[in-house]
Amino acid sequence: MTNVATRRSKRKLQQLPSLHRQRKSSLQLQFERAIESPGGISKILHLVETATDHEIGELNSTQHSSSLSSSSSSGWTPLVGAIFRLGKNTTKNGNSIESERNLLQIINACHKRNISPNSGAWFGGHYHRPLVIAAYYGYSSAVKLLIELSGALVDLGDGEGRNVWFASFQNPVSSSSSSS
Repeated sequence: MTNVATRRSKRKLQQLPSLHRQRKSSLQLQFERAIESPGGISKILHLVETATDHEIGELNSTQHSSSLSSSSSSGWTPLVGAIFRLGKNTTKNGNSIESERNLLQIINACHKRNISPNSGAWFGGHYHRPLVIAAYYGYSSAVKLLIELSGALVDLGDGEGRNVWFASFQNPVSSSSSSS
């Protein structure tokens, strides 16, 4: 009996701290599954376009308990996962035209559905924002669209303390180009 309790307590220790856990909406879970599945980008776009207004409202009202102030860490967006998925294909030559086009379609769809560009999502134990991640991966047209069309706030940082300006200097493409 003691071993079972020990195992359970070890499992609890391995879980994310309570400040990172939240109750996820059905739509958020669908987005997370779509991001990881084959053809995920088109699935994300389909989910954004077909979600009900109530489901979108739930995404925008998701509250994250964190060291970030509550006003700057409210809402959840599929953009973070989509940018990470597309960004992991970034090469020393930059991003493909297709991945840039896909990202712009998702940003436009999120804008049409009033998904906040200032919201974010937890990835890798840190809270990330779409604008910062897009700058990091060198999606300059996405950064421009998020700011001009969607009104993303350039001074908002992510969970690693980066803002859009700082993240753009950490871009793996520009870093690998300058070290060659």
